[in-house]
Amino acid sequence: MRVEAPIKVDRKTKRLAKRLTGGEIAVINHIDIDEVAANSLVEGKIKLVINAAQSISGRYPNKGPGILTEKNILIIDNVGEELFHSLTEGQIIEVIDGEIYRDGELLGSGEVLDKKVVSEKLKKAYENLAVELDRFLDN
Repeated sequence: MRVEAPIKVDRKTKRLAKRLTGGEIAVINHIDIDEVAANSLVEGKIKLVINAAQSISGRYPNKGPGILTEKNILIIDNVGEELFHSLTEGQIIEVIDGEIYRDGELLGSGEVLDKKVVSEKLKKAYENLAVELDRFLDN
């Protein structure tokens, strides 16, 4: 998988979605991407998502990553805060199999989330749901 495009960057997915014009790579920092956020990214006609955080933490089964991958939008996941802060809106970056490059320089990498990986992570999240509910009730 290889994608090259300009990036739009924002810590808040909601704000970022309003600025998308199509064909960009969305760079976010959104743990457990929810359905609303995913749909707003899909509507923005993005090519790819780079997430500094975990798109599926496993705490509960969230639908956002599945919505993105069903629309053939891959996620480069959990790339970290340092990489997030090194990217500036408007830059053109290249992503090759989870590795992120700017002007030929490797900036970092993340886990590629496709339909299969998202399905596996959601299965684990469903298995973890009882534990999280118990924690919530104890609190």
